[in-house]
Amino acid sequence: MKPYKFLFTILFVIIPFIVGATGQITEKIYINGVRCDLLSLPIECDDLLSAKVGELVPDGYVNTGLYRGYIGEWELKENKLYLRKIILGYTEKSVPTDVLNRVFAPYCTNEGILASWLTGFLRVGKGEMLVYDDFWEACTYEHEMFLTIKDGCVTGEKVYDNYIKEGVSVEVINEALNKEIPSF
Repeated sequence: MKPYKFLFTILFVIIPFIVGATGQITEKIYINGVRCDLLSLPIECDDLLSAKVGELVPDGYVNTGLYRGYIGEWELKENKLYLRKIILGYTEKSVPTDVLNRVFAPYCTNEGILASWLTGFLRVGKGEMLVYDDFWEACTYEHEMFLTIKDGCVTGEKVYDNYIKEGVSVEVINEALNKEIPSF
């Protein structure tokens, strides 16, 4: 390998880690009428569905902040997860209902498109985002909910409150201890 090709190869492999990635737009979920950020990608859990939905996304909708080109909008009704619509890119355009019903035909019910292909965990962020990171896994929300899903139905739920309480900082405590306890 020629030296300049080696250098370019190294740069293309290392630079993305140094520069960092663009944070992705989250999916949306409505729980009891409240809109929250869904920090999971239910459609991406099924390769065939993901490919079919990817074919619905026109050129120009995929970008660094939305690599999938769409935003799924979901709803929890009676402990069941339903797909409400798929929004294309950053627009207000959505995939027509008849097209969605064709793509998700095996999952259509009288109540809507039941995510019965999904078994696993969903993470939901509610309230203010306290810590931002380009990767959803590292973001922290004021309130977080972890849902256990089996065949599109909620079978378990854990809720965490990550709010920040006012109080004495660690630095103040350390300073006070250092004054009171002599060092050897």
